[in-house]
Amino acid sequence: MTTETGHALTRIAPTPSGFLHAGNLLNFLLIQRLASEHSADIALRIDDMDAFRLRPEYVADIFRCLQWLGICWSIGPQSMAEYELLPSPEERADHYYDALTDMIGAGLPAFVCRCSRRDLGRDARCEKGCADKRLPFVPRKTLVRVRIPAGADPEVVAMGDTPLWRREDLPAYQLTSIIDDHELGVTHIVRGEDLRPSTELQLWLARFLPDSPFLRAEIRHHHLVTDDAGQKLSKSQGTGMLELTPALRERLEQLVESAVWS
Repeated sequence: MTTETGHALTRIAPTPSGFLHAGNLLNFLLIQRLASEHSADIALRIDDMDAFRLRPEYVADIFRCLQWLGICWSIGPQSMAEYELLPSPEERADHYYDALTDMIGAGLPAFVCRCSRRDLGRDARCEKGCADKRLPFVPRKTLVRVRIPAGADPEVVAMGDTPLWRREDLPAYQLTSIIDDHELGVTHIVRGEDLRPSTELQLWLARFLPDSPFLRAEIRHHHLVTDDAGQKLSKSQGTGMLELTPALRERLEQLVESAVWS
């Protein structure tokens, strides 16, 4: 699969919500391998719309790890200094709001909701009738959710009424990710298997975008790196900066060679 210009394109899209872990680095190396296999360009897109968890040291850690891995990319900031020149999440919010408005105009079943996550029913759906009330969006008091129809993919339905616009008046991850992939024209995507439900949701959302290349992209999911207890690694665990050692590099190369796609 290639873009309209004939070039395959993949992306590295880390979230700067914590220091990177070994699973993130494995993902980067698998993306590099896939890019090599398809002569694809690589874009670096730092998914930083969660402004409340964003820290400069987390962004700097992304560049540190990419440099250590020897990964090169042709699209996106090449350094922390270039990243700091980019528009902030708040400055980019209007662009995503316009995109969401267009998707709603194309039939996306989104609605303004007053309910917090704790207010939702056991199926993670709003049970207080917000979808029928046509509520106005009020920052810090409401958010925008999408209601997936019951006949959609079971993994997507199980995600419930997923937020697309947050109370903080900023777009949510599921919206920004699909809009960015759509506008970049990404043709190849590598994700951890824990993001499979997100992939299915975004494939459903992409139907409300005009001729989205995301619907034609080659998407692969890889097994996760786990800790000694067999649990998946997570930036939210609050671990410190990863020590970049020869032993880690050897382990990562072994994982790349034995990678299992799911």
